Amino acid sequence: QAKICIMGLISLQYLFSQFLHQEVGSVEAAAHSFRLMDSQTGALHPDLFDKATGNGSIWPITAAEVDSLRRQILRASVGGGSGGADRRRRFKNAFGLHDGDWSSVWNWRPDGSPPAIVGPGGFG
Repeated sequence: QAKICIMGLISLQYLFSQFLHQEVGSVEAAAHSFRLMDSQTGALHPDLFDKATGNGSIWPITAAEVDSLRRQILRASVGGGSGGADRRRRFKNAFGLHDGDWSSVWNWRPDGSPPAIVGPGGFG
């Protein structure tokens, strides 16, 4: 079925990304695999995605599981844990964002007002 249905391809890529993250332990490889899958899942509204997968009964994947895996990869790519001195930090997370990038990513406001400064790093 994966040859004729895009949901099958997405499911396989999801399972592969999950395997790379949880079993192999490679955050970078999992993020790369996830990006390939996310370029296809992002084209569907989450409700349509869940309808196409039969809420996980036709294909073993749901929009909530995709979101959960995204958060797991991001958490692992910035060190995870609760912080503190033992927290492992990387220059950029697995999706290529540095802490300093957030000000340019989150600087737009519908009313044109400047973003609020939150925290010591000045994240918007």
